[in-house]
Amino acid sequence: MEVAPDDQVLDAVDRIIEREGLPGLSLSSIAAEAGISRVTLHRRGISVADCLVGVLVRASDDLRAALWPVATGAGDAASRLDAGLRVLCEVAERHAGVVIRFFGEPNLPIPGKPGRTTSLEFIELFERLLRDGMADGTLHVTDPSREATLIANTVFWIYLHMTRAHRWPSDEATDRAIAMATGTVRTDRRGGS
Repeated sequence: MEVAPDDQVLDAVDRIIEREGLPGLSLSSIAAEAGISRVTLHRRGISVADCLVGVLVRASDDLRAALWPVATGAGDAASRLDAGLRVLCEVAERHAGVVIRFFGEPNLPIPGKPGRTTSLEFIELFERLLRDGMADGTLHVTDPSREATLIANTVFWIYLHMTRAHRWPSDEATDRAIAMATGTVRTDRRGGS
């Protein structure tokens, strides 16, 4: 019987990835970091791949929980998109040590959710906001799925790069990344907050 990795195991995976990157992950290193035996992981049916998906799903669950009130709240879609992208930067900050190591890695399927991937979990609510913007006239979008993928990834990765590599203050990195990423879809063409 397979059991999803618990928080103790996922916390250990987070620490290893932050410290050593993806190559540092093995069942032995995860077990040692979590303070459990490797046999325990085997008995639970937990693989390294399960752990990788687990840390990404935990980050996407954090994003979904933080973004849901914004996505479903009051106000025009352009304003909610801006607020949602700010939430995305906050979540990126909370999970930076792990997600940075996944840059350029392929999407991972989520067990028990056919057709769902770790990337889709990050993008879906942004697509909803873009569709809302098409409906209320505050956003001009031709392909909401592709635009949501582009906008969310642009903000996410530029925010992380500017705060980490260039030491920009998080507020400035957030504002500039959002303005750049949404400038072409905003019907008012202000392109920012």
